[in-house]
Amino acid sequence: MGTLQPELVGRDAELEAIERFLEPGEGERPSALVLEGEAGIGKTTLWRAGLALADECSCRVLVARPTSTEAEMPFAGLSDLIGDVLDEIAHQLPVPQRQALEVALLLTEPGSTPPQPGTIAAAVLSCLRELSRQGPVLVAVDDAQWLDSASATALEFALRRIGGNERVAFLFSWRTDGEGRPPLNADDQIQRVHVGPLSLGALHRVITAHLGHALARPVLTRVHVVSGGNPFFALELARVAEQRGGQSAALELPLPASLAETLRERLDAVPADTRDTLLTVAALATPTLSQLETALGPSAGLRLAPALEAGMLVLEDDRVRFSHPLIGTAVYAEAWPERRRACHRALAEVVSDADEQVRHLALSSEGPDAELAGALEEAAFRARQRGAPEAAAALGEQSWRATPTGEYDNAWRRGVLAAEYHLQSGDMYRFRELTEGLLATARPGDERSMAFGLLSIEPVGEETALYWLDRALAEAESTHQRQSVESDYVTEATIGGDLAEGTRHAREALRLAEQLDDPAMLADALSMVARHEQLLGLGLRRDLLARVDALHELRQTDRLAETVGVVRTTVAVSGCLATADEFADARSRSEALQHLLERQALVQSLPEVLRFRAELECLAGDWELADDLATTGDELAEQTGRDATRGDLLYPRAFVAAHRGLSAAARALALEGLSAAESRNNHRNMLRHLSILGFLDLSLNDLSRSVAYLERAAGVATAAGYVEPNWLRFHDNLSEALVGLDRLDEAEALIAWLDERALATSYPWTLATAARGRGQLLAARGDFDGADLALRAALEVGDALGNPFELGRTYLDLGRTSRRARRRVQARELLNEALARFEAIGAVLWAETTRRELGRISGRRVGDPGELTDAERRIAELVAAGRSNKEVAAAALHLSVKTVEVTLTRVYRKFDVRSRAELAARFAGGSNIT
Repeated sequence: MGTLQPELVGRDAELEAIERFLEPGEGERPSALVLEGEAGIGKTTLWRAGLALADECSCRVLVARPTSTEAEMPFAGLSDLIGDVLDEIAHQLPVPQRQALEVALLLTEPGSTPPQPGTIAAAVLSCLRELSRQGPVLVAVDDAQWLDSASATALEFALRRIGGNERVAFLFSWRTDGEGRPPLNADDQIQRVHVGPLSLGALHRVITAHLGHALARPVLTRVHVVSGGNPFFALELARVAEQRGGQSAALELPLPASLAETLRERLDAVPADTRDTLLTVAALATPTLSQLETALGPSAGLRLAPALEAGMLVLEDDRVRFSHPLIGTAVYAEAWPERRRACHRALAEVVSDADEQVRHLALSSEGPDAELAGALEEAAFRARQRGAPEAAAALGEQSWRATPTGEYDNAWRRGVLAAEYHLQSGDMYRFRELTEGLLATARPGDERSMAFGLLSIEPVGEETALYWLDRALAEAESTHQRQSVESDYVTEATIGGDLAEGTRHAREALRLAEQLDDPAMLADALSMVARHEQLLGLGLRRDLLARVDALHELRQTDRLAETVGVVRTTVAVSGCLATADEFADARSRSEALQHLLERQALVQSLPEVLRFRAELECLAGDWELADDLATTGDELAEQTGRDATRGDLLYPRAFVAAHRGLSAAARALALEGLSAAESRNNHRNMLRHLSILGFLDLSLNDLSRSVAYLERAAGVATAAGYVEPNWLRFHDNLSEALVGLDRLDEAEALIAWLDERALATSYPWTLATAARGRGQLLAARGDFDGADLALRAALEVGDALGNPFELGRTYLDLGRTSRRARRRVQARELLNEALARFEAIGAVLWAETTRRELGRISGRRVGDPGELTDAERRIAELVAAGRSNKEVAAAALHLSVKTVEVTLTRVYRKFDVRSRAELAARFAGGSNIT
């Protein structure tokens, strides 16, 4: 760095870390470096040294120096970092990103829908990458603990996605003591450098450089001990010693015991009118000389002269800032509360930014104030429209608390708004805490009902959602509120294991909605009735779905209040279509819903939509997209505190893992999901995870365990009242496992039921799987021609459905049937078709099963054990080992004696033997069934 600055004495290790971090070169490395330590320890000095090094490396440096007054101002940090360069690269950004960023930075007026924080964050990432195409970029933030949450969220998003070999780096300084948010949460991308105290020798050189002379050794030692090696504190102590009469006085008089006390003495040394002007500097977010002159008169600059001469201030063009942020903190802390309020009151009259004006009004108030409460409510709405829900929540809560006692209706409305802003920002803890506070003041009737309804969202403790909804329903008085609670009740009752009760509430919600002039409520109720009647086995209610679509067309608007209701309605309608195998329509609707939520920044609803989309792609057969959606949804659910949704997202993750043959991961996810579902009494998720475990064991050829899981799932479904197999989608696995265990009568009854359901609804999946099950059953009974016909019918329907995995299963069964019918050429062709499909989608367990089938085709003699089914092989092994039919049936496989007898007859025929002794001899002779 050439000549070392005095402040950098004793910082060789820290400087070396910065130099290595900024060093140009290839290869992975941390994307960010954080200089952390206590106030005054020298972080900012090192940070500035990093900026100088970056400049020497021809880096584009983007700088932000947030202060405590800016911590609650949305996007203040981003405005400093990229506000001046946006024009340069705006034309390179995708239109939605550019528009979102322009709204966030107040470069254009907000539209009818707020920008989504993810879109703003993606825009910041795009900006950095565009700039890096011109050369290396350093994003530098001093005192990152004061970075506003909206800016921090966007930078964290970018930091996580910038690779170590990209030409974008981040340099932060961060205070480890005091208030403020922690550094960005991306530890895997960050290198941390602790900035500690200076040694006695280093402190001597720093003080000598600043004062122009050295301190006597005893004085230096005393300053070092009192300051703890903190260079800023030590310099202030040295100045105090000078002011008190030199070094002899410093040895005799007590030195200030704290940095605050030291700064107080330094402030006392400047004139009173200068201290008053410094208070105005400390109170402003981004003070400028012209602002100060507007607020205090043309003499403001002259009144600052003593502070400039004392090195307390720095003037950069028109911008005024403290030479160290601790000086500003001390100025503000030392002023009397009345003086601070008067300062903010005066500034509220002169600042031009509406949000900063509201901040000054809030800080000038001593208690509730109707005008202030209204201004804060408007500021909260503006923050929400800019895509900063966290800032909206904080301002909304201030608005609620500032409302005078006598304005109950205003206070209630603002309290509910603040709670909803917290919900939208994902702060579930504060949402619940605020809602409980609202409940304590709510009047009996609709207000208490509304509070109970809010508490049913992500309930904690022993109380369930149904507990709160029962109380909400009991309190509700108006038709509107009763309808709202009935709607909320539907899903909770169904999840709780009572589909009939859920349907009853859905129909009551529809009856009440018909009495209201509210298209959103009516559409929601119609969609819920359609969904529940479908699950009861009554088919797809296209008449109800058509009414929903007509209502949506009547209210083509993007108003925020209506969008919230669209989520449940669209998911329900898309769910109906997905269950009917109409995937294209379901996909189109759910994708459009996701984009709408992203535009309006409704982050709290996105995990649920991503969960639905992931499940949809599981059924449609796009496992890669399903996994991506589930992973993204899980990250968002964690960030927004949606624990229940995180539990729901275990299912698509387990589904993909099981179908890809990742058996350990799939079992762990499904068992975790099953445990969570049981603890929450969530029958929907119990069914889902039992079906995954049953499918996984079927894939692993553990048929007994597969049947145990799937029969349990069937019991849960029956008890809850679920009828529609196209939603449950596990009966085909159960019938296949039963056939494999030679429990043919039970399999036949199940397949007959699937045939009935297929005839009632004509859903492609039910038609295909019922036909496939019939083919498996006929093949097990030796009717290979009948099996071939049934399986080819399944193939025809499945081909139209387009699910590669389901097609692969049908080709596998056709190949098995052809092999057993001695049509070896045909069998090989069909099995190769199956193998190609399984390998293309990564279904490794099913691909391995298909390879084993291919290996059984050539060179087989009559009676080869490879011709046996799994159930036949098990029974043959046990009989050859000397077990009686009764022992095999009761002790080994839990089959009927008749089933064992029928199966054994087929085994005798296949091996061309007539007795148990001949069968045992065949094994002993080398035909080992393993």
